[in-house]
Amino acid sequence: MESRCRRTKARWFPAPARLAVLAAILSAGLSSCALTGRARRAADLGKIDTIVVIFAENRAFDTLYGTFPGAHGIDEALANPASYTQVDLDGSVLPVLPPVWRAGGDPDAKPQPDPAFPTNLPNRPFRIDAAPIGLGLGAPTRDLVHRYYQSFEQIDGGKNDRFAAVSDAGGLCGNWLVSTSSPTTSSWRRSAARSPTTSG
Repeated sequence: MESRCRRTKARWFPAPARLAVLAAILSAGLSSCALTGRARRAADLGKIDTIVVIFAENRAFDTLYGTFPGAHGIDEALANPASYTQVDLDGSVLPVLPPVWRAGGDPDAKPQPDPAFPTNLPNRPFRIDAAPIGLGLGAPTRDLVHRYYQSFEQIDGGKNDRFAAVSDAGGLCGNWLVSTSSPTTSSWRRSAARSPTTSG
């Protein structure tokens, strides 16, 4: 007897659809909290020990919330060059970030710079959605390296100073953007409770 159940291939919703669903769930949950009295809310908030924020894959906290008022993000990072200065493999400070390398092509060929990015970006975080680059949240960029041993080298004993040197994407690791133009992240920024600690 033939089964009436058909196997279907699992598939992921596109990232914008996942973001929209998550934003709707967060908004619904936060809206229900708004219906309770002020005293009860204060008492309930006092019970919160940890808040975990889950966001889109390959987007760091600073990418989405780094400029949100009260977040420990971009302003704090830019005020402390030791927190962002990238070094070369020999430990010397890079005078500029390496070029952002174009994705694809022959892995044995010499990498080519991506023409969307200047080849002399300063050794500091840069906005990807502002001049001279001007890419928005939805613009595709190449992936950063996701390999175990390279991650250890990039973290460099906790200094986090070799992301540019140990990457097949070059200086792309230093990018961030102000995501207020995205309806989904704007909704998150307005309504989501966030941890005051930067992670990413």
